[in-house]
Amino acid sequence: MQNQPSIKQARLGDPEAIASVIQHILPLEDTTVYTQLKNDYLEITLESPELPPQDYSVDLVKQIVSQIQPQHITNIVVQGRELGQFNPAWTQCIDITQTPPHKPPKLSAYRFQWPRWFPYPSSWLRATCLFLWAFIVLTIFARWGGFWSSFIYDISNNHHLALLILAISLIAAIAVFSYSHHFITSAFKKPRKFSKYPGSQSIWEGILAVIVLLIARLIFLIVVVPFYPGCSIYSSYCHVRYWESAELVVSSGMLVSFISTLYLYQAEFLIRKHISRQQILKFASIAAVSCIIMISLPIGYRNLAYIKGIVTDIVANSQSLIATTTQPAAEPLINSEPALQVEIDPPTEPAPQVEIDPPTEPAPQVEIDPPTEPAPQAEIDPPTEPLVNSDPFGEAVRKAIEAANLTQTAQSKQDWETIARNWQLASQLMQEVSFDDPNYLTAQDRAVLYYNNYNYSRTMATKATN
Repeated sequence: MQNQPSIKQARLGDPEAIASVIQHILPLEDTTVYTQLKNDYLEITLESPELPPQDYSVDLVKQIVSQIQPQHITNIVVQGRELGQFNPAWTQCIDITQTPPHKPPKLSAYRFQWPRWFPYPSSWLRATCLFLWAFIVLTIFARWGGFWSSFIYDISNNHHLALLILAISLIAAIAVFSYSHHFITSAFKKPRKFSKYPGSQSIWEGILAVIVLLIARLIFLIVVVPFYPGCSIYSSYCHVRYWESAELVVSSGMLVSFISTLYLYQAEFLIRKHISRQQILKFASIAAVSCIIMISLPIGYRNLAYIKGIVTDIVANSQSLIATTTQPAAEPLINSEPALQVEIDPPTEPAPQVEIDPPTEPAPQVEIDPPTEPAPQAEIDPPTEPLVNSDPFGEAVRKAIEAANLTQTAQSKQDWETIARNWQLASQLMQEVSFDDPNYLTAQDRAVLYYNNYNYSRTMATKATN
């Protein structure tokens, strides 16, 4: 940058030239200068990642502008704000026509540059309080949630309920942290105003505390687990070897987890101060959507076969319901067409015998033969042989689909007996579904439905003609 042309333009009252001169001379690091010429004064804004000190900044700007002596400018307004903020944190008006010459105060008297790589005192305080308070609260809720979740899982064998109890315990821990932060911050405010519910900052502190503790515990396990001896845990020699180094390993793991907690809070503080809230919310929403997609895709792929089975079962059930509602209306049609059966049955009985046998009294034989044909009834009424199947639910669905398809074209007694046998097998297979199977409740409902279809098929078999 060339100083002489900028100073000349600044003395003519050019706001951009004044800003470049102040930016060049100002000893504050990471500070950006903005100027705007208004009616009768010049507005100068100082923006930096950390709030600029008011007294020191105002004295420097006042001295620089007095040396420039811009034309037609007698008053200036100096503002200071943090990076990413829209409203200034402080504002001060200066009359440069009455500026007595004096030296600016030393920077060391106003500001100390804390290195960003080293945790701030606030990070130390938050991490220390977190460790002291979290080991009480989170340990109580984690043990309570772990005990009850394992107890419920042992009784009901329901992992969804066990995970729900663990989630409730974590939410309770977050609520305790949030309310603790809310009451502590409210107590230190000068106008002490206590509200019943914590604000967004307190809720975030509760969520952040649980996240930081979980990450710290994971880091602790990463440090400790590799040092666990590889021998059998039931060996006394193994325990002796482990406890000889356990104290050093555990203390090292605790130290590493505490340091990681410090830097996690330091990172959260720097992100919150140097990145706007809109950008954080945008990143969080993108991350949440990505996590939901990454979790839902494998789950959906794994459950695709189960969903297909449910759809197939629904289709079979709908077909069986259609058959049960439409079959009574078709009954007169079946009874009114005996000619088709007469045309089909004669090939199995020679026609000459039918013409010659009546004089030799074949009627008694016809009357005696029907009682000697209990085979169809014996196939329906007695329980079938024991069913051994690794997938009784799927086999029952296949039998139900077969029965539903046969129902659409059934006319003879033999057809209805076959349909009844399929419904009976489907009902028995549904009853054999184990209690641990996820389809157990559905199978019990299907067993009753298939048994009702079996009774209806038997009724139709008795009404149908051979």
